[in-house]
Amino acid sequence: MSFSQKVDVIIYGASGFSGKYILRELLKFCDLGEGKSRRVGIAGRSRSKLSAALIWAMSGLESFTPAAVTIFEADVQDSASLDYMCSQTRLIINCVGPFRLHGDQVVAACVRAGIDYIDLAGEPGFMSGIIDKYHEQARRKRSLIITSCGFESIVHELGLLFTSRQLRANNPDAELTAVDMYVLPDGRRGFWEPNFGTYASAVLVMANEGGLKQLLRSAWKPRHRSPPPQIKGTNRRGFVHWHEVSQTWALKMVAPGDAPSPVGIMMDRTVRAANEESGRMLETEEDDSDPTRGEEKRKKLEGIKPMQQHTEYLCFRSLWGLLAMFWFSFVVLILSSFRKGVDLLLQYPELFSLGFVRKDGPEQSAIDASTFQIWYEGRGFSSSSRKGKKKSDVQVLTSVCGPDLGYVSTPICAVQAALIILDLRTSLPLGGVLSPGAAFGCTDLENRLEASGIKFHVINT
Repeated sequence: MSFSQKVDVIIYGASGFSGKYILRELLKFCDLGEGKSRRVGIAGRSRSKLSAALIWAMSGLESFTPAAVTIFEADVQDSASLDYMCSQTRLIINCVGPFRLHGDQVVAACVRAGIDYIDLAGEPGFMSGIIDKYHEQARRKRSLIITSCGFESIVHELGLLFTSRQLRANNPDAELTAVDMYVLPDGRRGFWEPNFGTYASAVLVMANEGGLKQLLRSAWKPRHRSPPPQIKGTNRRGFVHWHEVSQTWALKMVAPGDAPSPVGIMMDRTVRAANEESGRMLETEEDDSDPTRGEEKRKKLEGIKPMQQHTEYLCFRSLWGLLAMFWFSFVVLILSSFRKGVDLLLQYPELFSLGFVRKDGPEQSAIDASTFQIWYEGRGFSSSSRKGKKKSDVQVLTSVCGPDLGYVSTPICAVQAALIILDLRTSLPLGGVLSPGAAFGCTDLENRLEASGIKFHVINT
């Protein structure tokens, strides 16, 4: 790091609802012992709001005072302020959404400065857009851009990688070709309560559905020109069905058109990195001194192949919750198709979400009562020679569970990803726009999540 850089990491948008939880989680890991600590900065438009968020985040942390954290003023509408912010650090954690509106400017500033970047995005259009726009620039500048480092992709991707490894644990030749993923976000009212920013991002994604379809199709179709074949040897599931394993009602999650979900976009990126013949996407500084490391990484990820099927389901403990989701989806679909409707959705979130979304965010008691669990039902082949038979002959069932997905698990994921970048940068890819799986698949991120309360389980193989 340059001597002119004041801090190791800056949380941009630390005064926002998600940002303050990221800050609180990061401060837990700043004491390095022997009187040393990580240098942390926070940034945003309002110094007073940042100061208030800092005081909130520091409550209960006796080793810190507000003076130990540097405050920067920055605004996405002011590129000079973003450039200055990026010149003062090695890593930006971007918490300012909706990313479709505010993310591109921050990514561009990080690439210009040649520093690293992670965010909490779950918006498919933004995620695909920055891959196409910034990957080559970021690789040349050795700027590591890793999008979707919250619950949305880190937990989902690591869960899929974990499932693939378990299938191959007793048979190295086995290959995972299809996964049904059941996601249960539980809470005190039978479902997870998001904050307004998450709700607004979903509304804007739907409002921009036409452009989103075009963007995602252009990014996705060249590699998937025809619908994948149905893997035999398993039951076809309905759009809505009862899931015996989780004892919940399951609703198939459908992206605009036939475009991939955020998890699909990131897994596709991971697959490309793992199977790239040149290995350039995973090239690190350590590879120069030890050429065998690159080969070791590829061997660790060699079980990652393009999946013929990857289906996601959202789970509900009651029919009431399922019907409420139908209502919300229908209302958002209709109103987001015209400007006045979008304004109404953003102005009255509590009304249109049946009380699940409030502008001031969920209460702390709701966050404390919230949990998540994901079941991965994987199918595949015991050897590549059996793939021509189109009938799976091996199965695996795993799960991942943890605390509130938005404001406990997401901070855990983002902070542990940031710590790996800060402490193990030379073992990570040199640069480019990568998925969490490609960037962290060969690190100890899974173990770090386990230690922080996100648990990975094998149910049966």
